[in-house]
Amino acid sequence: AVLTMTITSMMQQLLAAFLLLLVTSTTHAYRVGDAIDTIARTDASAAQDVLRSQMPLFGRSSTAHFSPQQGRFSLSFEEGLRPIPWVNIIDSKGLGLERLEVTFLYSRSGDGAIYGISSDPTYSNLGGRSFTVQYNWVEEEEVNLKAGGATMMMVVLLACATMLLSSCGSTGEDQKEREDQRGSEASYGGYAPQVQSGVPKWD
Repeated sequence: AVLTMTITSMMQQLLAAFLLLLVTSTTHAYRVGDAIDTIARTDASAAQDVLRSQMPLFGRSSTAHFSPQQGRFSLSFEEGLRPIPWVNIIDSKGLGLERLEVTFLYSRSGDGAIYGISSDPTYSNLGGRSFTVQYNWVEEEEVNLKAGGATMMMVVLLACATMLLSSCGSTGEDQKEREDQRGSEASYGGYAPQVQSGVPKWD
């Protein structure tokens, strides 16, 4: 019974994860040139939407200029779901942030989608007061998340179903064996039959 409950719980969790994958994989579909929602954060100010001129354009390389002068800086994309790591405006050597390269891994075939984001800061003596963000785009072959997720889910569900059926079969056999044993004991009044032996007695 415990094994059955565990397998059922695993199947429910996997189904929930699969549904979440389907939802997130279809939430954003872009065409080349579409502006990507962008939020800027610093230590000194609350998160705020950037200007449209500072947003990256899907599938197109572009640059934007920012001017926070202290603390740390970060950008996040797609309603904040895809952030880049915090970047120091001034590094440990006293150099200022001059350039921040943000690279998007994407596919424009089918429903245009972003699959990953990375960032790389560059510091110099000239940086610190303002810096440039360079948006780069690297196209990858279309990744069919739905098909891959469905295949994985089917394999996992089949494995769980096999384990569940095996568990039920084992439980049924054990129960039948116990019932047979109880029936045997009841037939002999709760005792095993006794075989009497001895030498026949002559009158």
